[in-house]
Amino acid sequence: MIKKRYRTLRFIATFLKIMAWLTLILSVLGSVGFIAAGVMGSFGLLFPLGNVPTQIDAVTLNLLAGVGSGLTMLLVGLFYFMILFAASEQIYLQIDTEHNTRATAELLERYLQRQEKLAIPEIKLAEDDTLAVRTSITSPIQREQSKI
Repeated sequence: MIKKRYRTLRFIATFLKIMAWLTLILSVLGSVGFIAAGVMGSFGLLFPLGNVPTQIDAVTLNLLAGVGSGLTMLLVGLFYFMILFAASEQIYLQIDTEHNTRATAELLERYLQRQEKLAIPEIKLAEDDTLAVRTSITSPIQREQSKI
């Protein structure tokens, strides 16, 4: 069994994912609030636009301000949601890559050890007609010793 590592990175990735979802939820609620405030004309109470000399009446101006600010808040919230969520997934991707690499290395090590145990000896005649027995698989330790 492969031990899980990098608990702090897992915590950070989970925290980023939670923050991403909170950002999305709060931006949707905020944009709905801004649009509702524009529709109800409460921007007219905060910013009296009746004195502004324009061709557009105050109700339409309040509606445009509410919808514009609501859509802007929604787009910015979606942008930050994607950034936080992608950062979280990137951390998980790197952790999973390390985990899979370590698992593959352990499996290959077990496979080589099993092959060394099951090595079939080759029987050949030496030059002086004596039997020479040699295994076809050498262990990494044997290879290192033969280099020395």
